Amino acid sequence: MHNNHENNKIHNISFVGKDGTGKSKLVNAILKLKSKKKESEIVEYPEEIERGYTIYNRFYHFDREDYTYNLIDTPGNTNFLPKIKTAAAVSNGAVILISPTTPNESAFRIWQRVAESHTPRVMFINGLDEPEADFEKAIEDIESSFSVKPAVLQMPWYEDGKLTGVIDVIQKKLIKGAPGKLKEEEAPESVKDELDLLRATTVERLAEMDDELMELYIEETEPPMELLLKVLASGVADCTVTPLLVGSAKENIGIETLCNFIETYFSSFDHRPAFSGKAAKTPEAEVVERKPDSSEPFCGRVFKTLYDRYAGKLSFVQIVSGTLAKGTKVVNIEDNNKLTIGRISVISGETTEEVDVAYPGDIVVLEKEDSLSANQTLSDPANPIILDPINYLKARYTKKLIMTNSSKDSRIMDALHKVVAEDPGLRISTNKDTKEMLLSGAGIMHVDVTKEHLKNAYDVEFDLGTPAIGFNETITRTTTVQGKYKKQSGGSGQYGDVHITLEPLPRGGGFEFVNKIVGGSVPKNYIPSVEKGAKEALLDGALGRFPVVDVRVTLFDGSYHAVDSSDFAFQAAGKLAIKKALPDAGSVILEPVMVVDIDVAEEDVGKISKDIASRRGKINKYDYGEFTSIVNADIPLSEMQDYTPTLRGMTQGMGLFKMKLAGYEIMIQDSAKKVIADRKVQLEEES
Repeated sequence: MHNNHENNKIHNISFVGKDGTGKSKLVNAILKLKSKKKESEIVEYPEEIERGYTIYNRFYHFDREDYTYNLIDTPGNTNFLPKIKTAAAVSNGAVILISPTTPNESAFRIWQRVAESHTPRVMFINGLDEPEADFEKAIEDIESSFSVKPAVLQMPWYEDGKLTGVIDVIQKKLIKGAPGKLKEEEAPESVKDELDLLRATTVERLAEMDDELMELYIEETEPPMELLLKVLASGVADCTVTPLLVGSAKENIGIETLCNFIETYFSSFDHRPAFSGKAAKTPEAEVVERKPDSSEPFCGRVFKTLYDRYAGKLSFVQIVSGTLAKGTKVVNIEDNNKLTIGRISVISGETTEEVDVAYPGDIVVLEKEDSLSANQTLSDPANPIILDPINYLKARYTKKLIMTNSSKDSRIMDALHKVVAEDPGLRISTNKDTKEMLLSGAGIMHVDVTKEHLKNAYDVEFDLGTPAIGFNETITRTTTVQGKYKKQSGGSGQYGDVHITLEPLPRGGGFEFVNKIVGGSVPKNYIPSVEKGAKEALLDGALGRFPVVDVRVTLFDGSYHAVDSSDFAFQAAGKLAIKKALPDAGSVILEPVMVVDIDVAEEDVGKISKDIASRRGKINKYDYGEFTSIVNADIPLSEMQDYTPTLRGMTQGMGLFKMKLAGYEIMIQDSAKKVIADRKVQLEEES
């Protein structure tokens, strides 16, 4: 049983940055330093080991004196931004790792997610022990890649070309020594000029946030250390300053000072602002708040689920307010489901340890609560609340699922649904037009990793293919025809006779059926059968056998037989009339057109605009934001099939886009001919 930590200060710290910056190594170094565990707890799945980088969020828990830590190791590829957003949502601090040897611009989207979450943060240049490491160049890279000017609080110290310590820029102290045995001394005279310049720049940046400090700065008066540290603490808390620390996780240099910074400047969870939500799942519901205090009514956010082959479904919950203990009764307003809480555990790597009570800020795991999903809220039944959800970017790279073994289809779908429940960046859907089952993710890597994980974890395999486009057909001319169905084969026969007009409607008009029969030439009871037959025939267009839309069918005349007429006969007559009319009605292909928002750096707008034109797109407007520019355009869906990898290539992996259906437009003739030819081949193969 895990020790009670009721009075501990809880720090949930996410470690973010591009792949290769050493996030897992830094987490491991802190675990060894603070938790005193000699063996590494870092967990890696086969697909992570093969690729050499983190793909999934990992949680590592330990208690140390008056502190409780939950360290969150995150992926560094923009294919996995939803995981980074989840980590930021449950953190009260973020450590952004910076490479001193390679450009960091690919981490811009990660920085953006942290900045948008208003999570206090600190940058940590890791790997300054490497021969090619360049401290000054790394600072320049930060400023150009993230458009932020960090407050440099430390600089590296080398002896005989080897990193041996760090220098506190504010206090002008050299800090070195083994972890737990650090010693401070005056900064060496040899770095005085560089140190003075860095300190002056940092003091200037802090002065911009405080009138008293600014006045002293203008007067060129040395400010009191107490004032400098007070302004720094205020700037960290309200995210107006981004401090910069340095070190090496591999050599255990700068790790203890990073931990000291976290404990000093990152507020513990109980000092976070109140969380807001609604008292019920209705738009007009009252807005309510929960302070992160154990005296408040219980509230917890389910932010992640995971399926363990031994323990079953695990639900990760952050306690927002109140306390949670075994036997506590809670409600999930999302589905009005009432639960009695069973075993509660903290998790570190792959190890769970049961706790008696969980407090605000705690990240705990509930076992076998199959009804729970990510982004749901658990609360006290007498004081219900639904917290504002974590909003994720919609999955934008889509492939169709091709089942390779029909005997395993149900297993494949079961495994897929579990993986999608675990990952907010994934989506399974069915195209209502093509009937294809689709798997969508953030990009090629995301979908490929998911496929590989399903094989490793669930022993299921499937193929992926390019999704079909749901084309439609429509007409451009009005035509009037007769459809007569007459059959005699001894005894009673079949007879139905209709006269119809088929005419085009505006885009989005759908289907209309108009009855203009007068005098009973077609009895009333047969008219629904005519409509049914017409609708059925319109599912099979004249060009590519695509559904025909945006048409009006007007029934204005016909005839019947007192004995041989029937519902079947008039349904058949309606079908015949439509099939006869379509070839003379000027049929054309309609293609889906998407309204697309493309989010890129300003310097990439030109090449994006040119690419849109090559895709038969039309630019509607440009919006210029704080970090990036958004190009809004209408682009045919058929031109968006390869857009995810193309956009990544044009923008060094930083471009994002989202799209939704704008409507259907008539396809240009050359493109339509290719669609019709491809459709003909497809139908021949299927027959």
